[in-house]
Amino acid sequence: MPVRSDRLFGPTVLEVAGGVLYTVPAGRLAIVKSIRVVNITDATARFSLAIGSLNWQNAVAWELPVMGGSVLLDSGWWCLEQEEQLHGSSSSTDDLVITASGALLVL
Repeated sequence: MPVRSDRLFGPTVLEVAGGVLYTVPAGRLAIVKSIRVVNITDATARFSLAIGSLNWQNAVAWELPVMGGSVLLDSGWWCLEQEEQLHGSSSSTDDLVITASGALLVL
């Protein structure tokens, strides 16, 4: 059976306080194939992503800069188990918008 890519979440504004961006549904495995982060301001902002709690030990990206008016595109191919969460945060309020695409597989 072919596996097709689809948007997993977003576009979502990254918050300074951080938060859950995506939770894998029960009975599924998620493959995050790409992350797109858009900086909608003129100033450089930083973002972090982590699987599980938002700290550097769980980071898949930590304090990465995105210049003003730029787009960062990453091909991650990260596997997330059922009910795992992807957390994210930004260094400034309402500057960065994130979207992720990938595939959901039935366990």
